[in-house]
Amino acid sequence: MLFSTFPRTIPIYALLILLLSLPISTAALNLDLWLLKYRPIFLPHTVKTVSLLRPTARSLTLCKSVPTTRHLISLASPSTPRGIYISHSDTDPHALHYSWLRKTLGPKRIKRTLTNVWRIGSFAGYALKFETKEDCARYWNAVERDEALGRGHGLDGVYVEAGEKDVQASVVVAGVQADAPWGLDRIDQPNLPLDGQYKYDDKAGEGVDIYIVDTGIKINHADFGGRAKWGTTTRTNATDVDDNGHGSHVAGIAAGTTWGAAKKANLIAVKALDGRGRGPYSELIDALQWVADNAPGTGRPSIVNLSVQGRTSAVLNRAVAGLTEIGVHVISAAGQYSPHFASCFFSHRTSLKKNLALGNRAQDACNFSPAAITTNTSVISVGAVDKQDVVAQFSNFGGCVSMLAPGVEITSVDADTDDGSVEMSGTSMAAPHVTGTLAILLSIADQHSDIPTDPAGMKDYILSNAQAQSTNRDGDAVDQR
Repeated sequence: MLFSTFPRTIPIYALLILLLSLPISTAALNLDLWLLKYRPIFLPHTVKTVSLLRPTARSLTLCKSVPTTRHLISLASPSTPRGIYISHSDTDPHALHYSWLRKTLGPKRIKRTLTNVWRIGSFAGYALKFETKEDCARYWNAVERDEALGRGHGLDGVYVEAGEKDVQASVVVAGVQADAPWGLDRIDQPNLPLDGQYKYDDKAGEGVDIYIVDTGIKINHADFGGRAKWGTTTRTNATDVDDNGHGSHVAGIAAGTTWGAAKKANLIAVKALDGRGRGPYSELIDALQWVADNAPGTGRPSIVNLSVQGRTSAVLNRAVAGLTEIGVHVISAAGQYSPHFASCFFSHRTSLKKNLALGNRAQDACNFSPAAITTNTSVISVGAVDKQDVVAQFSNFGGCVSMLAPGVEITSVDADTDDGSVEMSGTSMAAPHVTGTLAILLSIADQHSDIPTDPAGMKDYILSNAQAQSTNRDGDAVDQR
């Protein structure tokens, strides 16, 4: 980062001499860039300036993949110590920040560069797809310039809280063949052995909306009994069908008539991942934005199931937490290890035994999003256990796992058929067991004064009523309710 000190004013003849010293063709073609690079900002006494085009350490790192990768931006919120506003405490940060963004990128560039805008609870952010590395450097150097001046970007008090490259979210599952839906049998009783029955309240999630943010749902599958509908598709170039199968399987566990926990809940497909089970975080956040825009207006309790994983993202974490701030419950898979973590994906036909043979050992869930946000928010992160209450070898662990649920050899909807079933394993299958349970609780909350309906209260209620211990594969007790 380069700084220079200017006098309070610069004689006009000094600028003219500098301009005349340039070759005519260079002055004509590059005047705009020259002014951007060397123009000082005038303030009383002395002023620090930062070149908007000369690469800095931050811009070299973030701009390396331009133009193929979008950048995700999170703006500081009113709850942060610095504060998002100076004197407009109830003003939309996007409106305050946009003028700075337009000035930095230019009125024409901003239309092509600004691809996504989000506001979910206190989370405010956007995505940028730069056309050139120079445009990228201009943006990030302007951010650094204002940070050096100790002010909000554009003198409006709004700070870029976090900025990162757009990476892939994905699903990770493994499949084998088995018969009984033991997972439902397990969640209705505190201790083993299983009794072969799944007992649940007759309300069964009635009047509760479950948003499956995933690869879509086969909405006409017989096990959904007409309760599933298509919400939206945010994945670029994707169609309104589940061409992977993961989302339908997850939906079936949450609310299928045969295989599901909340047998009368409504299911809404929000497709953010493609047929390979992959999608960029920017389009996943678009999906969360759609839920935030639509769920509150229904007047019904709403739950988002996020059986997805990817590397830790501060921007995605803020968006997920924003949903809970507006009263939407969020259940997340804790994630699991993949030998190909760069893509974080297994075909849902891949065998569990094969994956374990490849060395699929679990990792710290705090290294994955959205599980990483669960430690200090109302989001619930779920790891997987098998029929013996042993933590699955693939299931992530640590402080970012809120609780454990059935996730090995789970039978549910097969998206390749109209009425068939298939078995899969993964923390993706564990999360919807909790989602369905939560839907049942919300549907009977009006009859039970001790059942809270807000996300924070519901998380405390579920964790306080869950079984205290399971075991790991070494036989040691694990307390992750």
